[in-house]
Parts: sequence; C-alpha cells; structure tokens
Amino acid sequence: MGDGKVFKRIFKPGFMGTLEVKNRIVMAPMATRLASEVGEVTQGLIDYYVERAKGGAGTIITEAVCLDYPLGALSPNNIKIDHNSLIAGHNELVEFVHAYGTKILCLLWHHGRNNRVIDGRQPAAPSAIACKFTRCSTGKES
Repeated sequence: MGDGKVFKRIFKPGFMGTLEVKNRIVMAPMATRLASEVGEVTQGLIDYYVERAKGGAGTIITEAVCLDYPLGALSPNNIKIDHNSLIAGHNELVEFVHAYGTKILCLLWHHGRNNRVIDGRQPAAPSAIACKFTRCSTGKES
C-alpha cells in the first residue's frame, strides 16, 4: 500500500452529480462546539474548517447546522441558520474555504422528536411514535 498506486485516484478531480471537486477527499461532519453561544459562525469555527481546506480536503461537510432553534438544536454552541442575521457568518466561512479550492456542504439539522419540550414548545416529529431515549413524540411527553 505504500507505493501510492492503490489510492492514486483519491487525489484526482471527481464529481458529485455535476459538481466538480478537486479531489475525492471528503471531511465528514464532526461536532466542534466552536459556534458562539447564540449559534453564530465564529473566527474559531472558520479557522477550524480553513485548516482542513489547507490540508487538502476536496469537500468539507459541516457539523450539524440547526434549522429551528431551540427545538432543532443538537448541542450547546450548535451552529444556527434559522435567521437572516446569521447569513453573513456562513458566507464568510464559505468564502474562506473556497479560497483553497475546497467545496463545503452544510449538514442541515433538526433534532426532531429526539428533543424535549422546551419552554412549552413541542418539537416537530414525523409521527406520534415516541423516541425511545426522550420518550417524546410530536411534543407529548410520555
């Protein structure tokens, strides 16, 4: 395996549908908790993803990005994209990563029935079947 022949295609351009990527190295989503306490993209978060782009990743998939705070949040310091005021930070992140020829994909996330009732608000869920961990379904705690 050390001769480089086995993985020679990994460094060649490839396609995801019609999207061309510089190589076939994909960084999978990993939680960093580097967003601000209110879910904004921070300089630390940008630096984290830029280092991966500098390292040669052809495609980066962000950590979970919350669509509906607080019901859709996964964890503290979860990146959010549920308000127009957050767009500028996401745009800055994308621009910095693109500077290295790396594509970046956003992992859109809603915690759904796995979340608990928060401030009297019911979490969204696809069915009335309760989550085995939180025992919540469409907001009715068991």
